[in-house]
Amino acid sequence: MSEQAEIATPAGPSRPVARIAWVVLVVLTAGYAVNHVAGIATFSDNDTDRLMFAVFAGLNVETLIILLLPYRSRRFWAWAVTWVSVAVFAVCPIWVEPPIGLFYLGTAVVLAAAQLAALPDFIRAGKRGGAPDR
Repeated sequence: MSEQAEIATPAGPSRPVARIAWVVLVVLTAGYAVNHVAGIATFSDNDTDRLMFAVFAGLNVETLIILLLPYRSRRFWAWAVTWVSVAVFAVCPIWVEPPIGLFYLGTAVVLAAAQLAALPDFIRAGKRGGAPDR
């Protein structure tokens, strides 16, 4: 494979592992965004539940926008900010009872693995000067 093919383009991640990681992040985040928006109307029976679903929906929509725009350009700040969503999923078992809380914890592990799989692309972009904010 030529060196030119190895260099990341602004259109998205360069390595197959990073591409798969990005797809995993997008699919899980979009799925949870839809789930939480639906939860506002269907699963919540009090204001506290509606607020929780709304906050999670907002976090997931914001993360999805970051994943679709600056994350694909390998802006290092986008990679760092995406960890907020991972952290929120990881602490869910504190507020949400099992088995749903543990499901969120499992999702956090998958999101964290995807984030770490994408890190080499962000480091490579930073070394090439492709991430001006770093």
